[in-house]
Amino acid sequence: MKTPDYKNRPVIVAIVSVLLASILVGRLFYLQIIRGEEYTESFEESVTRRVRIPAKRGRILDRNGKVLAESKTVRDITIVDNTGNSREENNRLNYIIQKTLGILSENNESITNDFGVAWNGSEYEFTKEGFYHLRFLADVYGYADTETLSDQEREAGAEDIVLMLADRYRIEKDMTSSQMCVLLLNTVIVRYNLSLNSFQKYVPTVIAREVSDDTVGKILSEHDLDGVTATTNYKRVYYDSEYLSDVTGYISQISSEELSENGDIYSAGDQTGTVGIEASMEETLRGNGGYREISVDNLGREKNEISFKAPSDGNDVYLTIDKDVQIAAHRIVEKNLRDILLAKMTDSVTSFEITEETNGKDIVIPAADVYAAILSNIIDRDHFESDDASDSEVQMLGIFRSYLESVKMMVRSELESVRTPYDEATLELKEYSTYIVRALYDQGVLLSDQIDTDDDVYRAWTVSGTNSMGDFLYRACEAGWVDKEVIGTDSGNPDEVFEALTQYVIDEPCEDYSFGSLVCKYMMESGAANGNLVCRILFDQEMFDPSDSVRDAIDSGESKAAFQYVQRLIRNGDLTPGQLHLYPYSGSVVITDPDNGQVLALVSYPGYDANRIQDSEYMESIVRNPSKPMLNQATQQRTAPGSTFKMVTAAAGISEGVVTTSETISCGGEFDKIDPAPHCWVFPNSHGYQNMEGAIANSCNMFFYEVGYRLGESEGDFDNDVGIDLLAGYAARFGLDRKSGVEIEEAVPSVATRDVVRASIGQSNNGYTTAALARYAAAVASEGDLYDLTLLDHSENSEGATIEEYGPKELEPIDMDEDYWDSVRSGMRRVCAAKSAFSSLHMYDENDDYVRISAAGKTGTAQQAFNLPNHALFLGFAPYDEPEIAIAVRIPYGYGSDYASRIAAQVMQCYFDSDSLSDILSSSDIPEFENGD
Repeated sequence: MKTPDYKNRPVIVAIVSVLLASILVGRLFYLQIIRGEEYTESFEESVTRRVRIPAKRGRILDRNGKVLAESKTVRDITIVDNTGNSREENNRLNYIIQKTLGILSENNESITNDFGVAWNGSEYEFTKEGFYHLRFLADVYGYADTETLSDQEREAGAEDIVLMLADRYRIEKDMTSSQMCVLLLNTVIVRYNLSLNSFQKYVPTVIAREVSDDTVGKILSEHDLDGVTATTNYKRVYYDSEYLSDVTGYISQISSEELSENGDIYSAGDQTGTVGIEASMEETLRGNGGYREISVDNLGREKNEISFKAPSDGNDVYLTIDKDVQIAAHRIVEKNLRDILLAKMTDSVTSFEITEETNGKDIVIPAADVYAAILSNIIDRDHFESDDASDSEVQMLGIFRSYLESVKMMVRSELESVRTPYDEATLELKEYSTYIVRALYDQGVLLSDQIDTDDDVYRAWTVSGTNSMGDFLYRACEAGWVDKEVIGTDSGNPDEVFEALTQYVIDEPCEDYSFGSLVCKYMMESGAANGNLVCRILFDQEMFDPSDSVRDAIDSGESKAAFQYVQRLIRNGDLTPGQLHLYPYSGSVVITDPDNGQVLALVSYPGYDANRIQDSEYMESIVRNPSKPMLNQATQQRTAPGSTFKMVTAAAGISEGVVTTSETISCGGEFDKIDPAPHCWVFPNSHGYQNMEGAIANSCNMFFYEVGYRLGESEGDFDNDVGIDLLAGYAARFGLDRKSGVEIEEAVPSVATRDVVRASIGQSNNGYTTAALARYAAAVASEGDLYDLTLLDHSENSEGATIEEYGPKELEPIDMDEDYWDSVRSGMRRVCAAKSAFSSLHMYDENDDYVRISAAGKTGTAQQAFNLPNHALFLGFAPYDEPEIAIAVRIPYGYGSDYASRIAAQVMQCYFDSDSLSDILSSSDIPEFENGD
């Protein structure tokens, strides 16, 4: 065999390599030189993209065709980057942007700016804080997460960021005047926003939104602004939104989760219904977007349009709501809350503590609490520490810091040594302790899933109140109920863990803004600061502009000046209950048609302006507002119904044969068949013998205690479970075991599961929304017809053709003997007849003749906590013989039901005679408190 000649192998490899290289070069020459242009064109034209065209969202209208929400056409100035990558093209793009910005500035237009830097008139400053600031820096530097930022990048100043980006985009850095600094920043902002679409250059970038027609004309008349144009967009507008936002809801940008689930319907940046009718009727309202199908080149620039599909508008939704009645009811609620505050305010005491024996008539609101509310909820306390803080603000800051330090010392002392049992503590210490423990739960320090709820120390803190906050927290450290990582320790020694927890309490919960508001209350009650100082700060922060005489009186320290001025602000509506967050600060009203379940008004006070939801500062203010304007008081708040529940108990008693309408039951004031014995509301007085009609009219608790007790009697013995099950079954027959049916967010009701005797008068753990109580009232008004409530009337397309009628949803009728209906309805009529608020109820008939109206109703007073005012409720209907409306009113912490019945009477009056509203709102009559239930 011949031996292979390995010496020739490198030569062979070289020859093969040259041959392959020659083939490759030849192929590249063929592709790039001979066929290059053909392939380039083919590549550019083969890449197609769709640009979505938004649809116009349908309108929301009331039952009479009044527009509540609509999408108005607006014009935005947008830019598409059609330039290349050369220096000349970059300079041309900067020229286009700056010329556009000049036109916008001349026309007083604002550019779209979610950038993290702003010009304050003298220097650049950051506009974001904390995590959002770091996220902004990471985006600017091109990092996926904030952890990648170097120390130098984290510490970069606002001007550093502007100049760095100016270098990146080769923008001339002229900072010779404030005007040029603004121009530089705005140019940077537009270039930065364009860079976010650098791989989709065909996507327009918004420079300015909602510009005037004059601005559009000037922009379009400039022929050298390549890529700049005016595009049509839609802005959602809500009319009289503060009165209607809890019904209409609002729209916001679609979330990533929704987009992933509905990517075939929506695109990134689309806006969808978030809450309210906007959300529940999204499919009807949204319409179908169109698109432009375009070809783009390899730089993402549009080459030409391939196809076009026009969008189709959304459908209009007509509600059952009567806008005028809704607004009237909302204004009446606010007016009455103001009146209650004015009736309860006093400058004769510095503090007031409610006890179990306190009568609602005797509760007052000390002036110090009013000033503290202004300091906590109206005044900008953060401004006290600014460079331009006024002398009064600096003075108040010093007083506040001094008092806060004394509070911290007290808290530390309580934790480390004093250990005052909760039930022996002052009200001030109780409030601080409760806040701190709740904050430790909220901040993840106390691990609720680790706590042994049968532990003696835990129960002594949470149930009996016989130990102190310090005892409970030490036990938490000892038992391992504390997340040690959060408080910065890894010690296994309970004493060391408790020491770390004590310091955490002082450094964290005690520095919370909300804790500071609590401190303000007791600071004002202590006399450390006074109302005159609070008012001077209101003036310094330009919230109010008093007359010279008022300012002089307050500046000179007149003792009554501040109190009288604040009273005037409340009376005139300049300071509202929703702003002050003094009990009562909220209320709700629901009006329905008993014949079909249609909702004519659904009021939640305080409200919010849905037009401003996209404003981050406004959103922050309403989220921080302790009055919770975004909580729908009519559908999401549940409280015990109090005595308004008694018609259910009556139905149960009659149907189960334990009482008749004619039987009389003695009211001695105290029901001693159970221990502890509950009382009638008139105790130590009594009602004497009452039949069912009289027990409803006089709201006699003893009558219904007895009925509830009899429901639980089984074979001669009392069985609470038997009674509570029977009572729950009748609550269900009146629809109280389920949601009312309104097409917006609603809480699930809570039918009582314990203590049938107290549940029979609407206490125990009963909990219903105002909407649920309104459906119940409608069922009584119609003598048993039960409907799901509805906010929807019908929908129409953009041409006015009806798409769908939303008819009534009838449920199983409530089958009761006529004697029952006559008895409870007559008792309810007597309730209203005895109240002066209903004495002038009237309407005008078809001949314009004045006609008196008889109404029927039931009041309710429900206790939630002995140290807080009772809830005030009323439900009823009118006219008595042929009811047109049923109504439910609730004032949380409203002292007594007479206030709720006053609102109901005034709302009814406005429904039957809309011209009455001006007289009601202009009345200076402050209601007298009347005891009742």
